[in-house]
Amino acid sequence: MTKQKMPASTKERNEIELERTPEDEESLKDTVRQRRKEDLRGKIEIQKYIKNQSDFDLYFGQLYLYLQSRKICSNGCQGKIFACPKQTKGDQVSLSFNKTTKKLAVVHVPCELMQKERETFDRIDPCYLSSKSITLSSLQSFRNDREKLSKRQDTAGAISLFRHKLANIDKINEVQKGFVLSSSLASRIPSDLLRAFAYRGAKMGYSCAYLNRKDFLESYCSNNGYEVEYREDDLRKAKAASVLYIEDYDKVPGYLDKKKLSDVLSSLFAGRDQPHKLTLRSTDGQSVLKKTDYLLKDSVSLEATKNHIKNILVPYEIKDLDIR
Repeated sequence: MTKQKMPASTKERNEIELERTPEDEESLKDTVRQRRKEDLRGKIEIQKYIKNQSDFDLYFGQLYLYLQSRKICSNGCQGKIFACPKQTKGDQVSLSFNKTTKKLAVVHVPCELMQKERETFDRIDPCYLSSKSITLSSLQSFRNDREKLSKRQDTAGAISLFRHKLANIDKINEVQKGFVLSSSLASRIPSDLLRAFAYRGAKMGYSCAYLNRKDFLESYCSNNGYEVEYREDDLRKAKAASVLYIEDYDKVPGYLDKKKLSDVLSSLFAGRDQPHKLTLRSTDGQSVLKKTDYLLKDSVSLEATKNHIKNILVPYEIKDLDIR
């Protein structure tokens, strides 16, 4: 009776999958040697850790990963993080000697562009965005479409107006009127533009705040003391920011505590009605004043809040089609 061969264990299977022939190893070593010659800075860094042939034979795999990462950056980097050719954008591989294991290791760290990108997003605080990638994709959707943008006069006009107001934010010693972006033809453009503007403002070094009004106000008006404490801090930052971006004001539910809602809205808009501050908002179509009438009905602060809104926001309707 022929004895059946038992399937290999997980460990054995992994070992089989990772097994390399001497020819494979020599080919990989040749690749490392060639790329080391081509990459002077990489060669200098490698010399800090690889002192002899024995070190090279032991760590050529790590050296390959390091030099391969540098080659991708050298050949494919366009100086813009959204155009990074790597699967994990902004990923940079460096070499590090682990003092605990006494071995050379590859370490993944953010590149200089990614570090600057993080600094940009750090200037948006609070930031009620579901994802930074959403902001970048919103910005990129307009950057990729500059030829078509020339055919969309309202969108191009909004971008030009934002740049003008941002440039004058510290120069004009009076309250600047921001604008409410709306569109009945392209529902995504107002919110996408708002996110792109938030990124641009932070990129230029301004302190920014981005409020998703529905999420912010629901938390602020809740009975959760822990949540309220954090939202009070967000309110303080939003009032003080050079540029405030407000999304989803139309979606604020009417069942929230009227007293708390009145307090936070009157405080926020009064805080924005000051020189050297710019406020922008996107909407699905409903007037901010009508929404405020609905939310603060019978409130003693209704008229004062509406006056602040009139001072800092004017409508800007986009009639372009979304042809991105």
